[in-house]
Amino acid sequence: MHTNDLVHFVLFIRMLPLLFFSAELGDVDPGRHSPGYASEFRFSSAQTEELEAEAEAAHASLRGVRPAEAEEGYLEKVKWLDMYGVDLHPVLVRFRFLGNMLLF
Repeated sequence: MHTNDLVHFVLFIRMLPLLFFSAELGDVDPGRHSPGYASEFRFSSAQTEELEAEAEAAHASLRGVRPAEAEEGYLEKVKWLDMYGVDLHPVLVRFRFLGNMLLF
C-alpha cells in the first residue's frame, strides 16, 4: 500500500465515528453529552480512550450538520468498504463424493 493511500485510509476511518455521532446524536450538547460519551459506542475493534477523545472533539466540529446529512455522508463513505453490510456467520455444509463428482 502506498503511503498516501495509507494516510487517506486512516483519515477515512477516523472520520466515520464523527459522522456516526452526528447522525445518531445531532449537535454536541454539554447538557446531554458529558465528557467520555464516545465510550458508550463501539466503533473500532482497536478503540482507545485517545481515539474516543479525538472522535468527541471532531464531533463538536460538525456543529450545524443535520443528522440526515451526517448519516448520508456516513453511508456514502462506508459503502466503499469491502465488508460493509456483510454478516459473517458459520455455515455447516454436508457433501459427499459420487465417483469423481462432489455433491452438496
